[in-house]
Amino acid sequence: MSVPDTAVVNQPTASIPWRASGSTNLDLSAKSPLTAYLVAKGAASVSLTGHVDLQYYGVSGTDRHPITFTTTTPLPAASTQVEGSGELPPFLFTRVGPQVTAMYHGGSGVSVTPLKADGSPTSIGTIPVLCLGSPWFEPWHNVNVLPGPTSADYAVTARAGVAGTEVDLGAGSLALTEALDKSVTGSLDLPDSGTAALRLLGVIPATASVRVTPGPVTGSFADGFTAPATVTVADLSILGIPLLRDQNTCQSTTTLALTAGDGLAINHSGSLTGNYDLPAFTGCGYYTGLVSSLFSGNGNTITATTTD
Repeated sequence: MSVPDTAVVNQPTASIPWRASGSTNLDLSAKSPLTAYLVAKGAASVSLTGHVDLQYYGVSGTDRHPITFTTTTPLPAASTQVEGSGELPPFLFTRVGPQVTAMYHGGSGVSVTPLKADGSPTSIGTIPVLCLGSPWFEPWHNVNVLPGPTSADYAVTARAGVAGTEVDLGAGSLALTEALDKSVTGSLDLPDSGTAALRLLGVIPATASVRVTPGPVTGSFADGFTAPATVTVADLSILGIPLLRDQNTCQSTTTLALTAGDGLAINHSGSLTGNYDLPAFTGCGYYTGLVSSLFSGNGNTITATTTD
């Protein structure tokens, strides 16, 4: 096996290549009574399958990893050697610093399956030939586990649920930094405005441009984040008649309560989902009350999804 000497905390290593070989002491030569018996039962070849039960120690996650490998040999057979290769799952370490691991060999063997000329098994079935030796440890292997990245920048696309309608906020960015105590600080930048399609009094069509401007993001991946935010309604039209145009002072301030989802972490993309309430708006001139009646309320939502 080719086992790594270094790893990054909370990040899987590369898969671990393995090569294995084995054999049995069964005599399958031309003069063997066993060979004569197998041929009499319709066998034209034998399938030799090696089995090794491996276990990881000192590594996070599933620790048992049985492997098998097969060679088919015509009868009579001068050799019962079987060889194979493949990959074992990667290591995953959850602590920084020097770590030790071992591959524990829990058992092994080579089974023999006589096959007919068409490749199907004979009535004999499979003959298990197990190794009865004592289990043993491979030597302990030292792995230097390095700290993972502490900062990441993501491109995001965002949507908001506001005033009972979905608003596409377009593209933006998310920057996060994680401290040793797992606390996170960062910023969510959503520069674009989205268009909200509304109904005044439930029947009169209206449209408005909505922009969400979050402040600093604080919290943790485990417990969630908060961010102050300003929601701006810059344009508002009723029945196609513009009432507000480029009115960047028509605003309400709130706090976003955000939760990391889809595996979002410093080293993994995902999403932020959250909710927020909208108090009354200010700075909308004659239409301050109208804007508040349309937009103020509870249960608004926001989703920012990272993109590769």
